[in-house]
Amino acid sequence: MNETNELLLTESLWVEKYRPRSLNEMVLSEDYRKKFSEYIRNKEIPHLLLYGGAGGGKSTIARILVDGLCGHENDFLEVAGSTDTGVDYMRDVVESFASLPTINSKFKIIFIDEFDLVSNNAQGSLRGTLEKYYENARFIFTLNYYHKVIDGVKSRCQNYEFKQLPKEYIKTHVENILTSESVKYDTKIIDRIIKMYYPDVRRIVGTISKHTVDGEITHFEPENSPENGIKSNITEIFLYFKGIGGDPGNCIQRITEIASNNEVDYASLYNDVFLNENTPVWAKILISKYSNNHTTAIIPSLNFIACVYDIIEVGQKLLGLVQRV
Repeated sequence: MNETNELLLTESLWVEKYRPRSLNEMVLSEDYRKKFSEYIRNKEIPHLLLYGGAGGGKSTIARILVDGLCGHENDFLEVAGSTDTGVDYMRDVVESFASLPTINSKFKIIFIDEFDLVSNNAQGSLRGTLEKYYENARFIFTLNYYHKVIDGVKSRCQNYEFKQLPKEYIKTHVENILTSESVKYDTKIIDRIIKMYYPDVRRIVGTISKHTVDGEITHFEPENSPENGIKSNITEIFLYFKGIGGDPGNCIQRITEIASNNEVDYASLYNDVFLNENTPVWAKILISKYSNNHTTAIIPSLNFIACVYDIIEVGQKLLGLVQRV
């Protein structure tokens, strides 16, 4: 195993080891807890659509439900919406699986993660499947962006929104992990990591695992990734509108240079910028608009840069209005 694979394995070990395994370990509203407990107790669920930002517990809840409802591994199919997105796959694989007889479960369970990345045509091909095979198969969809799912799927599912976990809960969760692993740490470093990657719990835990050496976290320097470089410049733009940041012109120049010379995960970048505590509401409207266009953009980098230009233009207009008042 090479060094990169060893590092990825180390990061994933804590993420999986400390993933909640029961509803009692989850941070949920009482209504949600009662409903999901009822599903498991009665061995019965409708089609489910679980949506909300990263780190809210959607995938964890889906896996807890699968563990509580599925009686045989061959009665369960997991689909990655980020890769298995075509109409042919939905018809040839997913629908075929839904039609198979069960082995030791009341019904088949099909879990499609990141369903908002599935094309509209492929989503549309599932509408009939959801109804035709309802007695034999149930679907669980998880996604970040609710508006990217067609109404024909939404209306055939019970919809649950998952909000971000409180920072205080995440910090307690992380400190419990470190205590269990007998790791020495500085609370300031933990706070810095949580602030950087909030609300993505998986990334927070993975980062802490990666930076633990010989039972101690001695330092943390943010990863020198293109995503972090772009985020820092966008944060500087937002701070400019508050009167404490640098020149937006320089920021957009740096963002363009990073985007032109690197492969960037724009899907996660839109999400991270949207959730940034410095992002004003008016900018979130623009980010949502351009994020929605991301999957159909011919050149995703230009779509993102256009978003930044719009943010600067609108922000300057608003700033001008404020100054004239």
